[in-house]
Amino acid sequence: MSSPRIALFGANGQLGQDLSSIASARGLTLIALQRPMFDATDAAGLDAALADLDFDVAINSVAVTRVDDCEKDPAPAVAINAYFAEALSMVFARKKARLVQVSTDYVFGGQDQR
Repeated sequence: MSSPRIALFGANGQLGQDLSSIASARGLTLIALQRPMFDATDAAGLDAALADLDFDVAINSVAVTRVDDCEKDPAPAVAINAYFAEALSMVFARKKARLVQVSTDYVFGGQDQR
């Protein structure tokens, strides 16, 4: 059985670099995806950007993670952390590929006092 072809979104980020190193050390086939290969703010253009890629599993490590910035202006975080992840899930469902979505335990709950 051949090893799965893995697409890694956010390959240049901290987690993406670590996952790339692990995949390389284990001899796994990894398609490292980062800007400008796709635009995480353009969920509608995602299908076209991924049309020619052939993979079995995708890992999404793309995220807006600066908590202070997210609290001041949540729109970029929602666009990337929610809408982009949703768009990926729909593309992968059509491709019949598996998606691993990396997340966090930090959840923005609005303007309530903590």
